Amino acid sequence: MSIVAVAVVVPCLNEEGSLKQVCQSLGFGAGLRRQVRETYLFIVDNNSTDHTLEVAKAVQAEALPGTVFIGHEARRGYVPPRQTGNTMVAEHAKAKSWDPSQVLILQADADSIYEEGYVQEMARAAHATHSGTFVTGFAQFAPEFRMRYPEYVSLCCDTDAKFFSWLSEFPLLDLVRCDAVSGYRLGDYFLWGGHQQEFDSTGEEVLAETTRLFLRGVAHGAQLAQADRAVAYPSQRKVLKAPSVEFATAGFPRTASWRAALERDLSPEVSLRDFRKRPDSSSILKSIRTRLRHLLALFGILPLHVVQSLQQDRPSDKLALSGIMDLLPRRSIEQLRQEPGEFLVDVLGLVDQQDSLLDDFLKEKL
Repeated sequence: MSIVAVAVVVPCLNEEGSLKQVCQSLGFGAGLRRQVRETYLFIVDNNSTDHTLEVAKAVQAEALPGTVFIGHEARRGYVPPRQTGNTMVAEHAKAKSWDPSQVLILQADADSIYEEGYVQEMARAAHATHSGTFVTGFAQFAPEFRMRYPEYVSLCCDTDAKFFSWLSEFPLLDLVRCDAVSGYRLGDYFLWGGHQQEFDSTGEEVLAETTRLFLRGVAHGAQLAQADRAVAYPSQRKVLKAPSVEFATAGFPRTASWRAALERDLSPEVSLRDFRKRPDSSSILKSIRTRLRHLLALFGILPLHVVQSLQQDRPSDKLALSGIMDLLPRRSIEQLRQEPGEFLVDVLGLVDQQDSLLDDFLKEKL
């Protein structure tokens, strides 16, 4: 189904140092050869206390008239500004009399840099699909980060390659989505229920809002399309601050209390350069084991958990995961539509509470 307009939504909180470059990489602002037609930018300021809003206004002034819109969301967090951005797009689409099924929304992060042609590649991938399709690009380490910390990047790649080489024997759903490189049609967004806040039993917010949005979509029959040449380079600020913790999570967001507990467990924290100097340190070895458990939970167990809710069968036998799957509660398709965060809480609970079981399984299979 054709795409008549592309809306790029960028939430931002205290991003005065990066916002202008991010917008330029998406095709908006000064110094560009030309701006992509029928492409619009929606910047949502999340109550910044620095000069983010002034930077946004400068981007607006330098872009083609009527193509950059600035919104404000006072409620701090990941979900509220994304909700506001999508609502802004819906209002603009209504004013333009656009069919919501022909408006592509691209999520972007205010600290990620996008390769030239990113927006066009995502739009091209969406144009070749139909409603009910979630479009994804590729998030990679930036070239300068790779050059500066090759040992860290290599260990990430080698650990992941070992796991996915085993997993490739089994055709499973790919459910984990990156916030910075995701797109969907405006009509699908509201059909799926949009971004929603969810909380675990302790009252902490369940993160990974885009993965949860996609899980809602899957409950409605959503498919996935990849834009092979749409590449972004997310910020590595968290890696620079706590490399062993970020390595351990495989980049998947965990709550602040969980991260604090892991930091204590991995103490003393190692630096990025320690991944070259001390590859056999206890902290790095623990990080590797924890990363593998996350990969198993998110890319092996979560798809089976979701399929089971859709089909009410036990597909785990072919992966020899029956014993692990038996530890999970049976959930319904309605729960997937309404509370997808519960599925993440379930499988991440295995990472935390069944670490020995997952470690033994991985040792046997890898």
